[in-house]
Amino acid sequence: MTLKDDIISDLDTVFDDWADSFTAKLSGATVKQIDGIFEESVETVSPYEAESVVFRPAVSFKTADFNGLDKTHTFTRDADGVVYRIYGEPQPEGVGMTRVALVKA
Repeated sequence: MTLKDDIISDLDTVFDDWADSFTAKLSGATVKQIDGIFEESVETVSPYEAESVVFRPAVSFKTADFNGLDKTHTFTRDADGVVYRIYGEPQPEGVGMTRVALVKA
C-alpha cells in the first residue's frame, strides 16, 4: 500500500466518524450528496475587503468528492436544513481535502 493509499484510507475513517451529510444543489436541483466536516467558525480572509479577516462557517470535503462543484452550487447541511453558499474560493488543503468557507444563502 502506498502513502497516498494510507492517507485516503485514513480520510475515509475520519469521515466515517466525523462527517455531516450535505446536499449539493444547482438551481434548486440536487446534484449529489457529499460528506464534509463542518466547523461553526473559521478565520477566513475576506475576498471582498483587502487584508480583512472574517469568521465564517466552513466545511472540509474530500477533494475527489468536491470535484465538479463550485460557487454556483448551494450546500444544505442535512442535519439542520441550513442552506449555505460558498464564500470566497475553495481552498485545497493538500492532503486530499478542500476547505470551503460558507455563508448562509
